Amino acid sequence: MSESEPEKIVSTLLEIYRRREPVASGLSCSQANPVQCSQSQVWLEEVRAEVPDLHQYDLTTLLERVQDSDVLDLLKALQSTCKNSGGVDASNWFELTKACIKDPHLAAGQKGREILNFVINQVENLEGDACVELVETLLNSIGPQSNENHAKCLDLLPKLLSKISKLELVVVKRGASKDSSSRASEFTGEDYRSHVIDELCRLEWPKPLVITIATTIRDLHLSDGHLKQAIKRIARESRSLDLQELPPLVYQLLLLTTHGHRQVILRHILSLFNDLDTQCQYNLAEGVRMSQDEVTESCVEEGELVPVEGIVLLHFTFAVKQDLALGQELLRILKMRLCDLAPFEAALLLSLSRIQRYECKALEILRKAADQDFTHRRKVSSSMWVGGLEDLKQPSSIEQVFRIVLRRSARGWDHVVPGIISFTFHLLESFARKCNLIEESASAGGNLQTSSTLAKSVATTAAKCSIGLIEQAFRLHASVREEILGQIFSRILTRDDSVPCFINLLSRIASRCAKDILGCMPKVKEALEYVGYMTPFTAVAFVRALEPVLRLQPSLHDYLMIILRKSLFSREPESRLVALDCLLHLAVQTPRSNAMSQSASADDDLGLEIVGQLRRCLLQQANMRERLYSGFCDLARTKPHLLEYVTNVLVLHLQRYCQDNPEGRVLNLEKCLDNAGGICEPMPNLLQAIASCIFFQESFEDGGG
Repeated sequence: MSESEPEKIVSTLLEIYRRREPVASGLSCSQANPVQCSQSQVWLEEVRAEVPDLHQYDLTTLLERVQDSDVLDLLKALQSTCKNSGGVDASNWFELTKACIKDPHLAAGQKGREILNFVINQVENLEGDACVELVETLLNSIGPQSNENHAKCLDLLPKLLSKISKLELVVVKRGASKDSSSRASEFTGEDYRSHVIDELCRLEWPKPLVITIATTIRDLHLSDGHLKQAIKRIARESRSLDLQELPPLVYQLLLLTTHGHRQVILRHILSLFNDLDTQCQYNLAEGVRMSQDEVTESCVEEGELVPVEGIVLLHFTFAVKQDLALGQELLRILKMRLCDLAPFEAALLLSLSRIQRYECKALEILRKAADQDFTHRRKVSSSMWVGGLEDLKQPSSIEQVFRIVLRRSARGWDHVVPGIISFTFHLLESFARKCNLIEESASAGGNLQTSSTLAKSVATTAAKCSIGLIEQAFRLHASVREEILGQIFSRILTRDDSVPCFINLLSRIASRCAKDILGCMPKVKEALEYVGYMTPFTAVAFVRALEPVLRLQPSLHDYLMIILRKSLFSREPESRLVALDCLLHLAVQTPRSNAMSQSASADDDLGLEIVGQLRRCLLQQANMRERLYSGFCDLARTKPHLLEYVTNVLVLHLQRYCQDNPEGRVLNLEKCLDNAGGICEPMPNLLQAIASCIFFQESFEDGGG
């Protein structure tokens, strides 16, 4: 046979196959209608005429000559000759399958995948002995020299064993030795299947085959005993794999949980990544002292580990959405590790907290872990005896764990950021309320005083930790800044006991990330519109917290001034008090440059504008006037350049209550009362404010200011 003859045969078969009617493709006469059967017979006769000795050719030789794009058509053409009693029969498919197992190059690439997918469908046409021989060939092919092409052939194993398990008798022939003939062993179909699984678990698994063998084991539908044996073997092999090979292996393990032993599989996965985290943190700590020559292959770099763990977290999220029992089992395991949570486990809980059915339980586990950690550390720090115990096991620092998670969230764990935001706000809100409740109950005294002090210290520490974590998330992730500000503003408006903590958080973010807040101006302006609905104390604290942003954005300051001017004429008395207090705060806290500059002139104009607006409060209720007089005293003391203007405003207002008398001008106190006899003008406060202004003026003139 010449070298060009196989190419001619392949070309002829493809040409004849593509000419025939599509309806007759791949159908035997028993399956086709009379018309299709007639067309098929015509096609078969044409093949016999063109290629009379087709059965003499090796299928492997023919497939080696075909192009990748034509391999499927050639296989279908050969299959049609077999179904129509042509030259290709089941023995040819057996030899082809055996060749694929033995020759990895034949199973390589897209052509190899097409061939293997095709021969898998021909397993049903093979004899039982042929299936057994193929299984033995597969087992013998697993060795140190195996590669990914061998791995593709393992897809045959589940279907081969499924057919063999239905046989009543299986005879396995072993290789012959020098002094004896070949040995044979007899099994039932099921016993042989169990024997193959045991043998598969005992063999040495090359690295390229571990993931494929795990996939094959999942498709074998093992018994409980075999499944446990296989899981232990996979767990042992996973420790030696490269980091990049772990995500697909974890994916197969999570799929394997549907067959049982969820707890064993989950504990192994968590243990694997916790050990990697520990090694990574140790390398980070020791990395400064390690030279380049001392770095070994066993060192785990955080830059390589973080993307791998990120993919695994996504696999977990997908798996628990599909399998409720898996998610519940995972939560039970993590609940038992409250005092020793690793960064990977914390990130896993944060991912679960974004799924509605697991949200409450996941957040509660994280909150209890934080509570136990802060309580333990407080007790240790307050006791010299406990702190001196060297053998005392320290729980993992929940704050340090979350800082690691946040750092990694900027390097590939983006999907855990919403969980971090949700948890830290939940933690801050719960511990802020707890702190206020403790303050209310601390008056009981006695033994309760000590426990209240401890609980308050723990709650304060937890609140500070939450504030620090939210601020770090705000700095690292621009995508969640609007959400963070929105949650802060919404909680400040609630008038809840936790409002002071959120004001503190806003102040910290504004002082350290003022420029970042400028990118969220619509959200800030929306919050400023609700200033009139806050309590006066909260409103002033809110404006004080935003001062760094107001200084950077004059237009925002002008917007606030417009809102406060409108609130001065609100129907709600509390809204008017809010506007008064905020305007006084802005007038007092506005910085003034010592240099004669445009900035100093603008500050003076702002102060004069505010005082001019506040003059209208002199016509409002008595409590408004009391607050105004007190504020004018503070303004006169802190802003000497406004002292004269403030004094004139107060003196002119006082003259409304004076009348001429032969002895001079005297106060008409009757004007300070309304028709019902109530006080409408707090004259003592007015006189005190004027006296304070005169005192400040004399002090400044004498050089004492």
